This record gives sequence, C-alpha cells and structure tokens, in this order.
Amino acid sequence: MNAGPGVSVLMPAYNHAKWVREAIESVFAQTYRPIELIVIDDGSRDDTFAAIQTAVRDAPIPVHTTSRANRGVSATLNECYRLSSGKLIAHLASDDMYRPTFVERVVERYQAVGNAVFHTDAVRLVGSRFEPLGRSRIPAEGHCFRELAEGKLRIISSTVVVPRTVWETCGDYDESFRAEDYDMHLRQARVAPFEYIDEALFVSRALPGSLGRSPAIWADDIFASLRKHADFFATGELDVILQNRRMLLAHTCAAHGQWRSGLHFAAEAVRNARVDSMPGVALKAARTVALSYGRGAVARRLPASTKRWLKAKLRS
Repeated sequence: MNAGPGVSVLMPAYNHAKWVREAIESVFAQTYRPIELIVIDDGSRDDTFAAIQTAVRDAPIPVHTTSRANRGVSATLNECYRLSSGKLIAHLASDDMYRPTFVERVVERYQAVGNAVFHTDAVRLVGSRFEPLGRSRIPAEGHCFRELAEGKLRIISSTVVVPRTVWETCGDYDESFRAEDYDMHLRQARVAPFEYIDEALFVSRALPGSLGRSPAIWADDIFASLRKHADFFATGELDVILQNRRMLLAHTCAAHGQWRSGLHFAAEAVRNARVDSMPGVALKAARTVALSYGRGAVARRLPASTKRWLKAKLRS
C-alpha cells in the first residue's frame, strides 16, 4: 500500500537496549508507505542508543535519531512530534512491536471515516509466548468522554494513532504527568470520536516493574487529569467519579499484591465520601480490597498452565 497520507512513528527510548532493535525493525517491516520513524534516546543508562544506531544503519524508510539527557516520556514524545512531518501520528514504546499490517489497517480506517482517534487490539509477549490481553473493560469507541472518565473503557495507549489535526487541537502531552496517556486520551475524547480496530495488530512486551503494574505511582495523575475537565460535569458529579476511581485503584493495587496502596485508596474513597453514604462506601471498600487481594494472592501461586486454563475459561 503506497498511496496515502504520510505516517510518523514516534519512539521514546529508555533503557531498552535489549528490545529496541525489535521495536524499530517492526516499523521497518510495515506493509504501508510512506512512513517515517523518529527515535529519541531519553538519557538511557545502558547501551540503548548504540542499539538504535545499529538498527537504523540500513533503514528502508526516513529515520531521525538523537540522544540527550533524561527528560521523561512526555517531553520526549513532544520533541519527537516536533521533528515529525506525517499526517498521521503513531507512537511506539521501545520495548513493544507492531505487526506488519498495523499501519496499513489504521490508514484504511482513516481513509474510510476521517478524523478520529484510532486504536487496536493487541497481544502480550510473555517470554517467548503470546497471550491475549483479556477484556476486563470494553474498547473505547465513538464519542466516549464520560465513559473514559469513569474508567469503564480500555485503550492500549501504544496502539493509538491520531491525525496531526487532532494533536494540534489537543496540544502537547503534559510533561508534569507520568500517566500522560490518560490525560491525553481525555483531551482527545472531547474533540474526536474513537475508532477501534478489533484485530491484534500490536505486541506488548510484559516486563517486570513496568509502570502499568504500579498504579500507586501514577494514581495522582488520574485524579489531576479528571479535575482538568471539571467544566464537563454537573455539580457533585466529578466527586462521585473520583470516589469510584479511588475504589477502582484500590482493586487494581490489591490485585497486584500492592496491599498498602490498595488500603490507601480504599481509605481515601471512604474519607472523601458524603456523610450519608459513608457506611456503604466503607463496606464496599473493605470487600473490594479483601476480594481483590485474595484473588491476586491465589493467582500468583497457581501454576502457569492453570492460569492459562482459567483465562481461557473466562474469555469463553
């Protein structure tokens, strides 16, 4: 596929010397042209930049690479964007991969529907094994700001592709946030519909200690992002959403075995509840943390084969 809008892939890279070459090669392997790649090494402490230079030596597409002191993923994405020229903007983490038709399928949908926020399904790479990501929440589709604010929707952030016009309307990533993707998705949802491509066109690498598995680190950014949009909600509505998000975070932390953080968010939900609803909120908080922690503790002790069987049953 060679007749269509230019696509820019933005890749912030940090301490991923072991995986960045595969990420870059997955961009080179795309069936779609024209496409360009912008890679910025964000002050890695390992050999990431050397691996990048090796990977792009015989690049089949235009590539821009540079290395500088660490500034964080949001600042790096913004810098990559300023170096880009494509009509469609994608971003790929330096430890993940596109499947060969990822860009082609997104461009096809863009040409069919016009301006939207595009995202796809994905699989997780655990060691050398591919696993479905599961669907505890439904994918974001259409004009879905409220559902996204309430935490009901699923977006795999590195699968997101937006037209340059949407980026320009929303503005750059907030460089003060670690949960930069949620803040951006809320802004995107206020200006454009979401379009979901129900194909596993993306490979997410499961690494220990990843930010996604440490909700206590980015939880405050969730609340701050929501407060930016207080004008959207009726009086008192945002307070209810924040309370429910605290409960959801309590569940997530406890399920990951982060007991102290789970208790903290459950206590925050109770502390911020209205006086008349406090007993019910307290009971829900206790049940949420206890059940989530119990499920997580049991799951962590199950053999891998049993976990796969349970996941298959839950999906069926």
